[in-house]
Amino acid sequence: MLPNELRALRPWIIGAILWLILSVLVSVEHLRSAQPDYLLELGALMSMLWLQFAFAGLFNTLRNERGRRALFFLVIAIVPPLLLYCINTILLW
Repeated sequence: MLPNELRALRPWIIGAILWLILSVLVSVEHLRSAQPDYLLELGALMSMLWLQFAFAGLFNTLRNERGRRALFFLVIAIVPPLLLYCINTILLW
């Protein structure tokens, strides 16, 4: 990855990390509640919120830059929800 591409993706990477931390905190607090049901559904809802913004960034990149950074945006869009699913599965186990 070139430094210019990394510089352009820095806000998305920081946002993904902050989103993942917030989502894990919500999941842990949900498990501490009186009825810790539907943890995976809550994770799916949080993932849909992330994917909404990530795919908006992906489509904006495809329109403006003709796909040069599309693969990096796709990775940023997919990896955080997958990590949240793995963390929620471990929390339920």
